Amino acid sequence: MKTRTSTSKTTRVTLSAVILSVGVIIAGCKGKDASTQEGKAAPAPTAEKVAKSDEPPQVEVPIKAATDKAATDKAATDKAATIAREAANAAEEAWVLYEGPIEGRNLAKAVEQFQRACDAENADGCTGLGLAYLDGKGVPVEPEKAVPLLTRACDGGSLRGCNGLANAYLDGQGIAMDEAKARSLYQRACDGNEVRGCINLAPFYTAGRGVPKDHARAFSLYERACKGGRSDGCFWTGVAYKRGQGVTRSCSKGDELIRTACNDEKNPVSAACIDLALSLARGTCDKHKDMAESIRYSKRACELSKADCGLLGAAYVDGNGIRRDKKEGIRLLTESCSADSADGCAILAEYYRIGRGVPRLPAEAAALLKKACDLGHDLSCQSAHR
Repeated sequence: MKTRTSTSKTTRVTLSAVILSVGVIIAGCKGKDASTQEGKAAPAPTAEKVAKSDEPPQVEVPIKAATDKAATDKAATDKAATIAREAANAAEEAWVLYEGPIEGRNLAKAVEQFQRACDAENADGCTGLGLAYLDGKGVPVEPEKAVPLLTRACDGGSLRGCNGLANAYLDGQGIAMDEAKARSLYQRACDGNEVRGCINLAPFYTAGRGVPKDHARAFSLYERACKGGRSDGCFWTGVAYKRGQGVTRSCSKGDELIRTACNDEKNPVSAACIDLALSLARGTCDKHKDMAESIRYSKRACELSKADCGLLGAAYVDGNGIRRDKKEGIRLLTESCSADSADGCAILAEYYRIGRGVPRLPAEAAALLKKACDLGHDLSCQSAHR
């Protein structure tokens, strides 16, 4: 067999020639005719012989398998993104139904949407569902269900969930009461610009609960919440101005902020309306006494919250600034107390004690006084222990 030569005439033996020679030798040893016909090409090496040679075998790259895996991974990623997007949309819709304009609220539907979002691991959805169970909105009050949901939401990055969990720790709802833990969670929420946490953190500094008393610090937290769009933050900022706590006293600035909170279209604060009504009824903080305007704010408060119908109820019973209607007044006071208003229970207790608008019933008065005390009405507590 001829071999190819280089320009230097050096003879190079090909792999096929070597294999052929080995084959001839082996055939000769076995007594077989290893001769070949002249002009015929040597047989091609077998796969087994090539594998045993010094040349590595050619490995086919599994291109199709790699392509299929990439397509599968992309489909899974796209599906996950779709689920996450749908969950986020469900949570956003739920919040509007839960706390949007009053005429458009639907708590039952909101809870359904929160559940759907939470099932898809959306932290905002778990937050809404947890708050619903904590506050009994759209579902029964079940703190034991609320706490795991709020914990899951907080761990998942929802700062509003952290704020809600702090509320549970502060009140001992569904979990052991722990003020230090609550304060820490409020701080975490506030630091992350969840200004509800700032509002809830401020009273710790006002009262010196677990931290040094610091009215200036409390004022800055309320003001931050107000500037962050929270009407309740504006209310408490206004109260601080009127009291001169942590800031130079200014009734005009205080009333302006409180009026803004009362008249806020999205989240009006009924307590702000009560504050204005009382100031106008008493003529305090640079205001002239104006009972007609006081009644207007009292009605506004009652429209916003049953718990804040007590002031209007007392006005009806006493005929103060409005036509006397004892029956309507007692109805409003009873409604207020039933909604756990300490002031409503305290006023109603006094009326039962002296027999104004209702029969004189000392036992009923004592029971109402105790409830008012339990709700945090200090004067009722003092009266109950006399």
